[in-house]
Amino acid sequence: MKSLRLPRHWSQEQLAQLSNLNVRTIQRVEKGEGAGLETLKSLASVFEISVDELKAVIERGNQPRSEDVFNSENSKAMHERAKAKVTTIKYFYAFTAFLGAVDLCCTLLQQSVCHLDKATVCRSSGLNQKQSTQYK
Repeated sequence: MKSLRLPRHWSQEQLAQLSNLNVRTIQRVEKGEGAGLETLKSLASVFEISVDELKAVIERGNQPRSEDVFNSENSKAMHERAKAKVTTIKYFYAFTAFLGAVDLCCTLLQQSVCHLDKATVCRSSGLNQKQSTQYK
């Protein structure tokens, strides 16, 4: 019955006033403790449904909905998939940072090689000053 009351934004007290019932009666019906025919008639008229429809709603409210069971079973699987996705993203960004560091090292190494003067290059390669002028 709570599923009929809440979408209308009614409190238990408001439903009790509208149906001319005691708040405690509303609480008992919502807990599934049973209700007399007059109570069901009063509630059905407030919700503008038949007594049989109200009984069906009350019975459904006392059983775990298959949707809730489905959600609780799938919530663990969804949680595990989310954790795996987060881990994958973490590894991706760590690898991206590693590649950035490698690129920076290569750039710095390349710049330092380019800044060597020709004499240093010639000395290290075994060429003398005269031979190095050929390669200018």
